[in-house]
Amino acid sequence: RYRVDFSQRTCSCAYLFQMGVPCRHFLAGLTFFKRSGEESGYVDACYSVSVFAEQYDLQRTGSIELLLDSELEENHEVRAPIVARKRGRPKSK
Repeated sequence: RYRVDFSQRTCSCAYLFQMGVPCRHFLAGLTFFKRSGEESGYVDACYSVSVFAEQYDLQRTGSIELLLDSELEENHEVRAPIVARKRGRPKSK
């Protein structure tokens, strides 16, 4: 059994703390206490659209330059795979 505390936003499984998203125990508790519309209030702010847009704002960080297909060099060289010998005695057939 896991212990859920809504006021401190914790669950003893630590998934909510580690991932920033409510775990199944937390969601089950919200459903049991008929608070099932409040799930989004317990999601960490790092998953919000505004924080995502702020982190990847091209005006602040500069622009991303991608090469055009005409600027890429073709390379048709096929290299041999790296083969690692397995440890121990080989298995008999």
